[in-house]
Amino acid sequence: MKIAEQLIHHVIGDVSSLSPMERFHSRLCAGIMLGVIFANLLLFVIWFFLAVERTQLGLVSFAVALSLYIASLVLYYLTKNRLLACHVFVAMLAILLFTAVTLTGGISSPVVSILIIVPVMAVLMGGSRSGAVWFGVTLVAYATQVAFTLLNVSVPMVLHPGDREFFQPALWITGTSLIFISLMVLLAANNRLSESIYRSQQRFEYLAHTDATTGLNNRRYFERMMSELTDLEGSRRSPFCLFYLDLNDFKAVNDNHGHQAGDLMLKHVGHLLTSTFRSNDSVFRLGGDEFAAIVQSELTHQVAERLLAELDKACEAPLKIAGKTLTVSASAGTAHFPSDGVDMDALLHAADSAMYAQKQRIRKSQSEA
Repeated sequence: MKIAEQLIHHVIGDVSSLSPMERFHSRLCAGIMLGVIFANLLLFVIWFFLAVERTQLGLVSFAVALSLYIASLVLYYLTKNRLLACHVFVAMLAILLFTAVTLTGGISSPVVSILIIVPVMAVLMGGSRSGAVWFGVTLVAYATQVAFTLLNVSVPMVLHPGDREFFQPALWITGTSLIFISLMVLLAANNRLSESIYRSQQRFEYLAHTDATTGLNNRRYFERMMSELTDLEGSRRSPFCLFYLDLNDFKAVNDNHGHQAGDLMLKHVGHLLTSTFRSNDSVFRLGGDEFAAIVQSELTHQVAERLLAELDKACEAPLKIAGKTLTVSASAGTAHFPSDGVDMDALLHAADSAMYAQKQRIRKSQSEA
């Protein structure tokens, strides 16, 4: 299976720029082409060792069929045009099978039993429209054979009578093998498609809930989490503590050192916050210089105050940017659910009021100093 995957990857090349569905169809198309080539080789081996008569015409027929299939695969490799390669491949398959039916007994030929492969391959490789077209072509080809029989049209018979009984099960084995390989390729391509879609969904969800500057959870995810926590009822409702933090004089960093320095400072603060809180706590950047954290456990006011002190100390850690050492302080407040509020707005108001009170105390102490 790994060898088949490597061959498919070599044929289709780099498909990272394609959509997940296009990558799915590319792998499926190349895989079926390789499957048909394998089935043709299997039929040749069965014919070579078990046929009553091995004619030069038989050898040439297998060689021509194999060459045409490989040529279609090379066309795909060179052009990377999936639809063109698929239609050429199905056309080659159809011509070879229709010719084989004509030269091995018409409607009584054992090859008739595998004509259904043509529209099946067309559906898998080119889609429902291609399948419908080639189903119609197959019906016309079969109707032509019926007409030859009714009109007593003489067609050279190249199948040895002794090989007819052998040829029927040989074709059945080959056709079954081809269908099995196609299904395996389809399953493998579908698994890759599912994994790709899942990764894309995870990526989109991450981008939707992540602040681009700091890498923290963003306001949208904060609101969603707050709604989930406050909407719980009965025994499922658990107390939690909301920390609300605002940087002091952050505007001066942007004004004096530029927005790039301001972004670096925001990242620095985000890192300090994630280092202060536990790994199972949630830290957010709400926008601008506002941050929040949710601790999903019941904290006493003394523990919350101690955490606030740690936050104040952590945010004062200096940051060196282009040889300059920048520092920033922060004001923070807390709100406890459900004692300080039972919904997001009430909890934010309580935490913001506590944060504003601390900011006023800082300004008062600075003015007195």
